[in-house]
Amino acid sequence: MKKNFNSAFVYPLLLALYPILFLYAHNLSEVTFIDVFPYLILSFAFFLIVFFFFKFFVVNIEKTGFITAIFFIWFFSYGFILESIKNVIFVRQFAILPIWLCVFIMVFYWVVKRSKEVLLAKFGKILTVIVAVLIIVNLAQILPYEFF
Repeated sequence: MKKNFNSAFVYPLLLALYPILFLYAHNLSEVTFIDVFPYLILSFAFFLIVFFFFKFFVVNIEKTGFITAIFFIWFFSYGFILESIKNVIFVRQFAILPIWLCVFIMVFYWVVKRSKEVLLAKFGKILTVIVAVLIIVNLAQILPYEFF
C-alpha cells in the first residue's frame, strides 16, 4: 500500500508545483527565488488540502491521486481556456465558469464510478514521467541562472 500511496501522491504534487516553476523559469530576470518560495509553499499546502479533501470522499488512493491531478490541470488551465475562448467569441467569465465546473464534476464522477484502478495507476506513472520532465526542463533554466 505504501508504494501505491507514493505513486498516487507524486504526480499531483508535481502538477501543483509545475506552474510556479514554469513562471519563475520564464521570469528569471524579473523575480528572485526568495520571491517565488512562498508561492511554492502555498501551492504545496493547497495540494495537501485538495488531496486529503478528495481522499475523504474517495477511499481509493489511485482515484484520489488522479482526481487531484485532474483538479490541478483543471484549476491552472482555466485562465488559458477563458482567454482562448475570448479570442474567438465575446464571452464573460460568469458564463464560462459554470460550464468549467460541470466539466470537472463530470470527470470526477467518471473517475469515481467508471474508471479502473489499474488503468489509473498506469496513467499516473505516465503523468509522473511527463511532469517530471517538464519540471527538469524548467530547473535546467533556473539552476544555472541562480548558481552561476
